[in-house]
Amino acid sequence: MQCPVQAANKMTGGGRSTSCRPGFTLIELLVCIGVIALLSSLLFPAMKGVLLKGKSAKDAGNLRALAIANISYAADNDQRCVIGFTTAPGLSKVWYTELRPYVGKDDTERAGNVSVFVSPNDPTLGGLTGSNAVAADAFNRRSYAINYYDREYVLGSGTVYRGRRMVTMPPTTTIFIGNYPAVAMNTHGISPNSEASLAGIPRNWHSIKGVAQFSFLDGHVEMVAVNDLMTNGARYTNAWGTPAPAVPQ
Repeated sequence: MQCPVQAANKMTGGGRSTSCRPGFTLIELLVCIGVIALLSSLLFPAMKGVLLKGKSAKDAGNLRALAIANISYAADNDQRCVIGFTTAPGLSKVWYTELRPYVGKDDTERAGNVSVFVSPNDPTLGGLTGSNAVAADAFNRRSYAINYYDREYVLGSGTVYRGRRMVTMPPTTTIFIGNYPAVAMNTHGISPNSEASLAGIPRNWHSIKGVAQFSFLDGHVEMVAVNDLMTNGARYTNAWGTPAPAVPQ
């Protein structure tokens, strides 16, 4: 069948022939939609993986900053690490308040959130949602925990602990545990000799499943398989160290 436009040109003596441009048929449209859907299904997981890797890189940066802050803290405090918590006259010390001056929040009221304590991978946003949720600018929002083996109990002092000297701990000792919903779990750190404590480390915050990020005493950060850090795991002893005995004042 002749194109209507071409037929009109012929009847009117038009010198230019205008070709017909038929639209998509329903089948062609459905094929295009199917191709787009297929490409989307292939690209979405890849894009999700890229986003997770980007968040993991920021997460590693936070952990590195915390490890370096601990080194600076020790330099100002008799070479002793920051610790999970302790009860002292007039002040209840916890690691994330003690490190504030070393990560750019030098205040006396210990108020306001510090972003370096919150992992971009954390589904609770450092305790903003979930159980025990806190206010958006709460000073204790955090996605990390500390190794409780980095402290020593002061003999006869009630519940007072102090940080161990860095020279008494091997560089392979982990200091901060990444990817830990500490606010939701209402804890400051992890007891490496407790399976329940280690089991609380989430294993799905990264594109690689079964791992978490950890910063070590010398400042480096590693992605480690959580099973390797469990009590019978291959890296248990090297990564956690051993608890310090009680020591006199």
